[in-house]
Amino acid sequence: MKCYFLLLVFLYLAIPIQTSATIIIDVTAYIDESTVFVFKDDTIQWQHYDHAAVGRHNGLNEPTIISITEDENVIWDNYVWYPEWPEPVPAEIRYPANSSVLITPIDLNPYFPSYAEIEIIDSRYETTIVKQPVPHDEAVRIYFNDPLPGPAWYHSIITIEKGHWVKFDITPETYPPIPDTPASVPEPSIVVLFIMGFSVLLLAFYQKKRRNGFCSY
Repeated sequence: MKCYFLLLVFLYLAIPIQTSATIIIDVTAYIDESTVFVFKDDTIQWQHYDHAAVGRHNGLNEPTIISITEDENVIWDNYVWYPEWPEPVPAEIRYPANSSVLITPIDLNPYFPSYAEIEIIDSRYETTIVKQPVPHDEAVRIYFNDPLPGPAWYHSIITIEKGHWVKFDITPETYPPIPDTPASVPEPSIVVLFIMGFSVLLLAFYQKKRRNGFCSY
């Protein structure tokens, strides 16, 4: 019996337990042309590509409004964020640039694997997820594109489901290249098969030792 107990302890420690949880990020922003909303770990940032930066059209300084819940617990409720850019107001920042980084109270994607979904509330032209979290790069990127005249308010709700084995990759042709392509890793199924095979060998080893008087009851 001692041998079987040791085997169960090994399996408990070796096989990862997937914890399921949900984080919801509600974001509203004043968009003019092409920009990307990025969140990773406990940070949020805008990556701007062309026309006026988020909230900066025509010399304005409109905020990004963010709400965050974790498993129905409210973390932020309509938090008002004024991103900083390389030039102060009234500069429109009509060139590629990154905003300042906003630190959030919680890790927005603390577990891998996870999967992001988007609910579009207001979008005059295009809102889409262009990058799901992958190994070594858990960032989620939301692409906003408004090529129509003038800016518009965009509102989306992003839901992160944690603890699901998902392989997902989206790269629309209209989206600018994303740097830092993550390295490939073995599929989870291969890891599980390895653990199962090793466990069978370990069980056979203990049974042989038990027959030889190694294990006690």
